[in-house]
Amino acid sequence: DVNQYFKKSSLFDSRTKNTEYSRLNTSRMGLGITLGAQYMAYTRLYLDINISFFVEIFEITSDINQLATPPINAAWKSNNEVFWSTVQIMVGYAFGGGKRNKSKAGDKN
Repeated sequence: DVNQYFKKSSLFDSRTKNTEYSRLNTSRMGLGITLGAQYMAYTRLYLDINISFFVEIFEITSDINQLATPPINAAWKSNNEVFWSTVQIMVGYAFGGGKRNKSKAGDKN
């Protein structure tokens, strides 16, 4: 699981009428396992359901004084955000032709 987050924020101080702007980048990579199932609804229509569990390999934040952006796509995350889980529901359709006639070696096209 690879994530790259970009965060822009502005803080307005009503007493001083000043606005402070900041930017934060967070890069995170996790390694994990996925469990899933695939259901064929019709001849070519598929439904996939997957749940993945990840552990953080590395995290890099552009500003060490700010908290990193948490895994936004996570359905669940640990308090220290080192472990997280994602759930995916995907719908797919298989394109392509049906039966094909194979030409024999002596046939001319």
